[in-house]
Amino acid sequence: KTAEELARTAGAAAALGDSSRYLWLKLPYCENYEMVARATTLPILLLGGEPVGDVRPFLRELAAGLKAGPNVRGALVGRNVLFPGDGDPLAAAEAAGGLVHRGWTLEQALDALETGAGRDADWLARIA
Repeated sequence: KTAEELARTAGAAAALGDSSRYLWLKLPYCENYEMVARATTLPILLLGGEPVGDVRPFLRELAAGLKAGPNVRGALVGRNVLFPGDGDPLAAAEAAGGLVHRGWTLEQALDALETGAGRDADWLARIA
């Protein structure tokens, strides 16, 4: 999971097949991600990584990955957002979505994570 290995993998994947149309790469984040982003013109989606019970490390990696290059387009979120330990999954999803779709900084995403936590926790009670 080094930048050199991922760059080599991204370059090989881009060379496979007769067309790059509809081809996106799903790659994990690592240090020096700029090297990975420069290794291909294909769009990259960051993998969510192993669950750690806290969404903040994933948000840090997502923010850094999105800054690595214009072809890093988003993330495939999973357990880190759905099961953020003691955190709120809705606030975690909104923070990740803000980074990807609204161009938020990491600080804005972490602030939204804190202010949005528990905000709609009783929505089912309100509609019942």
